Amino acid sequence: ESEAEAGVRARSAGKRGVGSDAIHSVRAALGGLGERVRRVRLPTIPALPALPTVPALLGALPSEPAGARPFWRLHDARRLVCNRNGVVGSTCRAGHEALWHAEGEVVNLATGAEIAKIEGVEFTRMLRPWHRETLEEAPATGDSVLRASLLSRKLLVFKSSEDDSFMSEFRIRPKAKAQAVDAMMIPYQRLDFEIAPMPLAEREAAGQSNAYKLSVDVQFNERDTIRTVRHDLPASAQFGRSRQLRHFARFVEPARGSRGADASSWERYDFVRTENLELMSIWTRVGACPSWYGRGRCAYTLRSAVVPRADIARLPSALVEHLKKFHSMYLRSVSGEEELAQLQVGKMRLPVEYDTLSTGKKGPTSGGSRAIFKLG
Repeated sequence: ESEAEAGVRARSAGKRGVGSDAIHSVRAALGGLGERVRRVRLPTIPALPALPTVPALLGALPSEPAGARPFWRLHDARRLVCNRNGVVGSTCRAGHEALWHAEGEVVNLATGAEIAKIEGVEFTRMLRPWHRETLEEAPATGDSVLRASLLSRKLLVFKSSEDDSFMSEFRIRPKAKAQAVDAMMIPYQRLDFEIAPMPLAEREAAGQSNAYKLSVDVQFNERDTIRTVRHDLPASAQFGRSRQLRHFARFVEPARGSRGADASSWERYDFVRTENLELMSIWTRVGACPSWYGRGRCAYTLRSAVVPRADIARLPSALVEHLKKFHSMYLRSVSGEEELAQLQVGKMRLPVEYDTLSTGKKGPTSGGSRAIFKLG
């Protein structure tokens, strides 16, 4: 072996030795670091306090006295009915007429899509203002209730969400069969309100002497008869300091002959005063979609404002022209008892929208009726 070859081999061995030493040193340093890390003692996390159970939480909430249930204050109940007649206060006068103009929309709850807009009118007339009557079943004791009667006539039309045109038909798909779209019409409703004191035991349980219940008998035509339905209005309504009604909600049971839960709905009414001290009503309904749209659940929202002096000239001109052409009766209110009697004899259509079978027959037996704001 030459001296040159021996020198190369020695230098190569020297380089490998230096590299091995460096790697060994790095490994030793990392090992020491790991040992030091393992020796670090992390602070102990204190144990979280035990969360209360649901029954315990419910038990901590304030509860009503035993036997108590929501009630109406007398002035609030009176004010609700006067609001319904377009009057801000709690004093209504006989013959007072109000015209409401309503706008809103219908939304498919499954998709969030707006399927149609709504526009309409309603006339209300105070047939008989608040007055006291002695109960027939208790003439000896002189127990009495407050009563008031209101007449209503209303119509709502569906409008296209795209161009605001009045809808006469609807297709779920471009080539699908067209479904007729009719206005929702109520030629008349008679609403007889009654305010009666809560039973003494319930007033004592609530600790309130000013505790009342409010009910309404809704009268309307139903095919060959005149039907009256009583609703006990839940006392969920509360008036604020400005004496405006915040809300009033109720669950509506399915109509007779309906498809069970599909025809049930939840409604909420809000009466508010605008900055100009004008009265506005907001109606929200969650229930079945319009029959022309098909099955499903929809949300209806309707915002109604009182038209000054019940003047139809202040309504949108397009709506007035449409009503003059197709529904002229809805441009005026029910004039009184005489016209009411004529409507009842005529047995005009009832305030229920019906599905239609392929046979063309209509009615509760045809697959389900869908009640539309009977209280309204």
